[in-house]
Amino acid sequence: MVKWISVKKKLPDLDVSVLLRDDKGRVAIGRYTIVRYPLGSEKEFRIDGICFNFDKRNITHWMPIPEMIKKEDKT
Repeated sequence: MVKWISVKKKLPDLDVSVLLRDDKGRVAIGRYTIVRYPLGSEKEFRIDGICFNFDKRNITHWMPIPEMIKKEDKT
């Protein structure tokens, strides 16, 4: 069973999609990535798709995305 990992203990690998949880218990898919700005670059979380009311600055935990359920062979 996959468990939530605190961002204070460990951060996900760069540019790998993971599940993210904020301080209000909301969940989104996103990644920890390097973002380039005119005066340099920073590592930060980016949220995939449109997630209203999800504040990437308040992410507390993450976990790998579970594998898809495989269709069982019915032979």
